[in-house]
Amino acid sequence: MGEPIDYFVIADDGLTREQASRTNLTTLQPGYRSDALVVFPEPGLYCVIDEEAPAAGSIGRARTSRRLLAGVYVEPGDNVRRDIGDHVKSKLVQAARNSGLDGFTRERVIQDLRDHLKLSLFTPHPDITNEEIANTKGQELAFFIDTNTSEFGVSNTLGSYFHFQPFDPNRVDRKLKLGDAEEWTLESYLASHPFHIHVNPFQIVKVLNQQGQDVSCKPGEVFNEDGEACFEDPADPQYTGLKGVWKDTIWVKSQSPGSSDGYYKVVVRTRYQRYIGDFVLHCHILDHEDQGMMQKISIVLPENLHE
Repeated sequence: MGEPIDYFVIADDGLTREQASRTNLTTLQPGYRSDALVVFPEPGLYCVIDEEAPAAGSIGRARTSRRLLAGVYVEPGDNVRRDIGDHVKSKLVQAARNSGLDGFTRERVIQDLRDHLKLSLFTPHPDITNEEIANTKGQELAFFIDTNTSEFGVSNTLGSYFHFQPFDPNRVDRKLKLGDAEEWTLESYLASHPFHIHVNPFQIVKVLNQQGQDVSCKPGEVFNEDGEACFEDPADPQYTGLKGVWKDTIWVKSQSPGSSDGYYKVVVRTRYQRYIGDFVLHCHILDHEDQGMMQKISIVLPENLHE
């Protein structure tokens, strides 16, 4: 079997990235979607591989082995440049020139593409800054399964203030103000769970492992903006490069259930825009949400926040 080929991730969960990311490995947890540009360097048979994963990175809480998912037969076509990145850039610039965009927009798109495949004109949301969240209290969330009662639930608080509740469709668990932006801190206290929220996607700020190291940095970064050390986990690289990326689903990892030093801390930011009304957040493992690992959220006008 040959070496893996690189490809370019351009969107996560339907949300365009600020810049195409070159990689040869993508982690797809329950609810994840990924859009990528793939160039096959030469004709032949290629294998799509499901790589092995550690227990904490698997919904079954068991290490998974490497396996073949599919074969892709590639027929002869255009000659590919020696560097796939140059080939992709050339193709995208050519497509932009033929796109029918107005001249000003077309040149901005081309300029971005030539600058390391930036996609800034296609990103649906601007970054959420520290100033934007300075006057909001933020939100906390923890997933939990009570092994004594078999209840699945969600808590609005973390640590010693933890108090989980199973889903009740007649209860509003969080009332949020239209126009606000907030920072959310996510943890999981028994097994790992994919956090998924409807309506309002979020931007990933950082993902801290049980040693307090940020595992969401770009490859080669030493410290994050908060001064915390970056760490690339060779055994589980699923978070690498996700800092600043917009998503609607994120794996909240619990390394060692029952141990206070086994929890990962996922920090995200989100805006409450345009939509007023009720929706849900939940674990994206179907039988977990069906058993109560879900919350009802309400976005309200400022004057209705305390009703």
